[in-house]
Amino acid sequence: MAVVRCSFLPLSKPTAVASDHNSEARTPPSLKRALLTAALCVSTLQQPSLAATVFSGVYSDPNHPKCERTIDEDGVIRGVDPVPFARGSGCAPGISASPWKIQGKISKNDSKIFINFDEKDGSGEAFDGVFDKKQNGLLLPDGTLWEKMGPYAVASPIPGDYDDSSHPGCIRRVLPNGEVQGEDPPGLLTPGSKCNPGDETTPWKLEGSIVGNQLIINFDPIDEVKQGPILAFYNEEGLRTANGLWSKK
Repeated sequence: MAVVRCSFLPLSKPTAVASDHNSEARTPPSLKRALLTAALCVSTLQQPSLAATVFSGVYSDPNHPKCERTIDEDGVIRGVDPVPFARGSGCAPGISASPWKIQGKISKNDSKIFINFDEKDGSGEAFDGVFDKKQNGLLLPDGTLWEKMGPYAVASPIPGDYDDSSHPGCIRRVLPNGEVQGEDPPGLLTPGSKCNPGDETTPWKLEGSIVGNQLIINFDPIDEVKQGPILAFYNEEGLRTANGLWSKK
């Protein structure tokens, strides 16, 4: 039920009015306004809240194991694909990956969702998916079932500050828009090199994308070896990257 706050006008002290059979003439204006406000509030409170679409949630795609798939209440479908992309290829921390987003269209009766994969990969694939309540998932025309693993979270747990096990003491920060900020210690960067208080560190900012509990980071601007955007997994331990664990502070 939606929360509604109603404000009522205070009633002024009744004043004497001429007695006749006209109720309008006997009702003070302040009382009319109060009664109208009360009627509007009762009407509003009786309106049912809009239910979330059955398609909203986090899914598991059997054709791409451990690659995030989410659908929000507006029908926006987000996902992560391994690079190179091939049917059956899955996701893991440190692999090259690509995030994507397409606008699904949910039918008015919430019975189906139109998915146009051509928007993301030019494959020409476009079809309706339906929610299979018995199997608890999104059923596609070829028989593929995206199993629903949980509700869609508007706010991701990923943004925040982290400790990098590969570079202790160095700033590691993820912003809500996916941008990753950090710093490297002075001198030659090697596994285990630290950032100590007072060091003249080298700050950096990198583009990133958050999809559910996964983060795609492009380290190419600061890495000698270019490999394109890579994937990191978030769980209760923190953010698992190619080089180790970033523990959330």
